Amino acid sequence: MKHPYSALQKIIWNQLQHIALLLDQHGAFAWGTTAIGSDFDGSINPFPGVLTAEDFEPLAKELVVLAGNFLAQKKIGLPENKQLDAEEIIDRFMYGNTAGFLKTFF
Repeated sequence: MKHPYSALQKIIWNQLQHIALLLDQHGAFAWGTTAIGSDFDGSINPFPGVLTAEDFEPLAKELVVLAGNFLAQKKIGLPENKQLDAEEIIDRFMYGNTAGFLKTFF
């Protein structure tokens, strides 16, 4: 049986990977700007299987696999973008970058 996050994780990872590659190509840190967004205020339809923040953890675990596969392809050029492992990249995306944004601007 296919995991419910399979298509969703690929959509999210494709966006994260694209942003990371563009930032890397332009000499910028690739893993510090993107963050998962949510509208848990009911104004939009949530992704299937991601109804609350409690659903982030299983989604993150699957994204780690895709991030690891991407890193193994060695498409990133800047040394600072190669230093993070897949778990840290996804942790930043799911939690850390949002916390950093809020700390900086609010």
